[in-house]
Amino acid sequence: MADQPEVRALLEQSLQARHRATAYRKVAEAYARLPSEAAVAAALHARLNWERATAEACDRLVQATGLLSAQVTALERDNAELRDRNAQLCADNERLKLDLRRQLGVQPKRMTSPPTPTAERPPTAVADSSAAPRRRGAPAGHRGATRPPPLAPDYIEVRPPPAVCHCGCTEVLPLDQYDEQIVEDIPPVVRILTLVRWQHGHCSRCGAHLRPAVAGPPVVTGPNLAALLTLMRHLGLTHRKLALLSTEGLGVPLSPAGAMGVVNRVCDRLAPLGSEILSRLRQQDWIGADETGWRIERRNGYIWCFCNRRLVWFEPDPSRAAEVPKRILGADFPGTVLCDFYGGYNFLSQLQRCWVHLLRDIEDERRLLPASATLERFAQATWDAYHTAVATQALPEGPPKNRAVSQMRRRLLALARRRLPTGNPQALARRIGKHLDQLLHFVHHPDIEPHNNRTERQVRPLVTCRKNSFGSDTIKGARRLCLLASVLETCRLNGHRLLTWLRNALAAPPDCLPSPFAQPDAPPALGP
Repeated sequence: MADQPEVRALLEQSLQARHRATAYRKVAEAYARLPSEAAVAAALHARLNWERATAEACDRLVQATGLLSAQVTALERDNAELRDRNAQLCADNERLKLDLRRQLGVQPKRMTSPPTPTAERPPTAVADSSAAPRRRGAPAGHRGATRPPPLAPDYIEVRPPPAVCHCGCTEVLPLDQYDEQIVEDIPPVVRILTLVRWQHGHCSRCGAHLRPAVAGPPVVTGPNLAALLTLMRHLGLTHRKLALLSTEGLGVPLSPAGAMGVVNRVCDRLAPLGSEILSRLRQQDWIGADETGWRIERRNGYIWCFCNRRLVWFEPDPSRAAEVPKRILGADFPGTVLCDFYGGYNFLSQLQRCWVHLLRDIEDERRLLPASATLERFAQATWDAYHTAVATQALPEGPPKNRAVSQMRRRLLALARRRLPTGNPQALARRIGKHLDQLLHFVHHPDIEPHNNRTERQVRPLVTCRKNSFGSDTIKGARRLCLLASVLETCRLNGHRLLTWLRNALAAPPDCLPSPFAQPDAPPALGP
């Protein structure tokens, strides 16, 4: 841009003015050293010329800068127009490629792995692959966690000050001032062998020799090891890895079959707690429901999940039909079920459909049709309606809230009547009108969430476990897996430390197990 004639002329004039200013400055300095009055007058005249030349050089630079700024603004405007045109061409190219692949049978109609929106996501926008990576910390809508410092340390270790100062001195005197840091650690793992001797007895009346009823192999695992292996199994370790952990890390040799036997015995012991969770499940005011695929006996099956803030229940079943939730919840379940738009829940009288599933499906269509302005406006309006519905839920009950709900209904009905591209976009608009009441059911219930993210987060560990195990070989194994996940996740939601609770459960009598719903400090017993 400096090659422009106007800018080049101004820069040359500024350079000449600076040369003159330098010459006048030298003349003024030379005359200033002479004592005569004529020299003083000449020095003053030279100084005035110096200042004029300096001001002229600055003016020429300011004029050149103004011309350059105007040229930069014009270039930026042209560049922005070219970027917009390029983005439009890229979007048209992607749309044409997707259409061609669909026609050739190469690409399915839906994207294979679209990003999942969250409840706190800002208004919709097509994702940019060149966007900056996500910042560290908790995702949007999730509360971050920081470890609090322990109340009192078990040991105090005083370490000496640095041996050498940065100046090189080695005579460093200790002060009564310290910087503190707490180191959390565990004691070294030591295998403990306990020889249990069951003493015989002699009846003083009949003289019979009495022996205790001791069953099982000569070497068994204790409750601490069983609790740890069970917890690690719940966290996703396979039986082979459990055997390796026990043998190499804990010093207790176990085979994969032995580790599986330990975990299965713990699951069978916790079986009575499943009835308690299931009975409380049918008494909840609201419950979230979802299902995921799970291979059972080498055939396609499902694991159903029902949860809220206090309990979790997992149920394996080969079927995905409505008979499964009808059997678990009951056909006359009085509470509200928070679910997606799957028709297997239609038999329930009170439903809250997931807003995130609706918004995510709209995002999928936006990616298939990125150049559709009507679909973009529809997605933006749906996001605005969702945020308005969440704000309406927080209002106190009364006429203002009722008016806000009536306005929300009219707003959603207008969305359902919008003219959109044919195909799935029109089906999504009809979905809003069909499930209008089920989308706004949460507005009058402050405890009900507008999305089903809680249930999907509960299902996610099983999805991760499925990648390692590929399902269950038997229906009995699937039920044990679901029972263990149901009991431990319910304990976690009620504030229990899982390892401590498992130890207490294994140490308690079989007919007096601690309830997962009890307070962590004083767990009441579950009676026979």
